[in-house]
Amino acid sequence: TQQAIAAFEEFIQIGHRLGITDWVINGLTNLGSSVTIQGDHARAIELQEDARMMQHALAGQDSPIILMDLGYALLKCGDHERARQHLTEAVRLLQPRGVSRFMAESLEGLAELAMIAGQVERATRLLGFASRLRSVLGTPLGGDDQNLRNTIRSAQLEQEWEIAWAAGQAMSLDDAIDLALQPEPSDVSDAVPSSPMTALLSKREVEVLRLLVDGKSNQEIAGVLFISPNTVANHVTNVLTKLNVDSRTAAATYALRHGLV
Repeated sequence: TQQAIAAFEEFIQIGHRLGITDWVINGLTNLGSSVTIQGDHARAIELQEDARMMQHALAGQDSPIILMDLGYALLKCGDHERARQHLTEAVRLLQPRGVSRFMAESLEGLAELAMIAGQVERATRLLGFASRLRSVLGTPLGGDDQNLRNTIRSAQLEQEWEIAWAAGQAMSLDDAIDLALQPEPSDVSDAVPSSPMTALLSKREVEVLRLLVDGKSNQEIAGVLFISPNTVANHVTNVLTKLNVDSRTAAATYALRHGLV
C-alpha cells in the first residue's frame, strides 16, 4: 500500500506539471482510497474533497466513485449524516450503470449506516443484496464487510436474520436501490409531539403507534419499517401494555384523544 501511495503522489505531481486535470483527479481519488486502507480517513476526506472540487470544475457534475469513497471516509470518521448524503447520491448516479462493484460498496456503506441507526433489518437486506452482487461480479466481501455482517447477524434472532438476508439476496437491483434511497424510518418519529405518555414508548413503538392510527396491519407496518411481522407483533403488544389498553383500535383511539401522534 505504501508503494501505491508513493506512485499515486507522483502521478498527481506529473498531472499538475502537464496540466492534465483528469490525471490529477484520478490520482487524488486513488490516493484517497489507498490512505483509507491504511486507516487515515481524515486525509482521505481531504483528498476526495479536492478530487470532487476539481471534477466539478472540469465536468460540472459529481463522480459517483468520488462520492462513494468520500462517503465511506466520512462514515469511518463518524460524520454519519454527510456520509449518508454522499453514499445515497452515489447510488443515484450509479443506477444507470447497472451492476458494478461501486454499487455494491455504496450499498455496504449504507447498510453500515442503517445498522448504526438501529435499522437492523434494513441493514441486513442491503448487505444481503450487496453480497449477491459481489458473487455475480466475483468480488467477495472484504474483512470490514465480513465484520459488519457478523455484527448485524448477532443483533437479531437467527430466524429474523435468515429471513431478512434471503429477502435482500432476492431483491432486484431497482428494489435494492429503492430501499437504499428511502429515508431512514426513524425520521418518522421526529415529528411526534412530546408528552408524558410518549416518554414511556420507545422511538420504534411510537412509529408503530402512528401506523396503527393509520389502520395498517402488522404486515403493512413491517413493510414500512423494514422489520419482520413477528417484531411488529411484539412492538404492538408492548404499546398496548404501556398504554393500558386491550386492542389496536383502543390504542389508536387513545393516541388520537391524548395527542400522542
